[in-house]
Amino acid sequence: MSTANGVFSNLAAGSYTATCTVGGNGSPACTKTFTVNPPAQPVDLTIVKTVSGSTIVNSGDIVTYKFVVTNVAGTNAKSWTLHDTLPAGQVTLGAYQGFVSDPANGTKCGALGSPNRNGQENNQYVSNANLPVGQSCTYTLKARVISSTPATQINNVCVENVVGTNNANETNTSNNCDDATVTVNPPAPAVCSGLTLTPPNGGTSPLNVNYSCIGANSTQYNVTII
Repeated sequence: MSTANGVFSNLAAGSYTATCTVGGNGSPACTKTFTVNPPAQPVDLTIVKTVSGSTIVNSGDIVTYKFVVTNVAGTNAKSWTLHDTLPAGQVTLGAYQGFVSDPANGTKCGALGSPNRNGQENNQYVSNANLPVGQSCTYTLKARVISSTPATQINNVCVENVVGTNNANETNTSNNCDDATVTVNPPAPAVCSGLTLTPPNGGTSPLNVNYSCIGANSTQYNVTII
């Protein structure tokens, strides 16, 4: 490979030796070895979300979610946003900022829940910066189950708007979201305690007839006397 003006273009990554010749004769003093580095790879963040504790819950229980954002390849992350969406049957109790996993790096991850966009309590956002390759941010989010309807509740979290230090946007977004699921138990059956039996019409009644049963919670039930 030769060039008349000393400029090479489209060289593949690798090591090269350039020799300058004057008048057709090569000179050792005009020989130089150089290396072409491969092009920088785009930043690649991934996220994993889990439930700390049981995934079978009751109405009123507190669920603790943990999610870890990791820069797995490419360049350092210059900026990125974390967006966590709780299901309709849960409300946020509190979120805690974490630290990058490398003890030598004291940079805090941003605080989840600041700001809370659009006035939607179940949508938590956090803007972050400077996540080096190979390091992680860990978050904890607590939520209370407010629905008593038996159902599977899915909590989704995504990493968005990822930009690397080379100002290039992330290209691999297949690993940018993750879910954590809890199952809500049906409510416990009501217990009728201290009940009072009242025959219909205030009189006596034969067996196998329904009577009114008033439980401790003042809810009326039907019972059968056999």
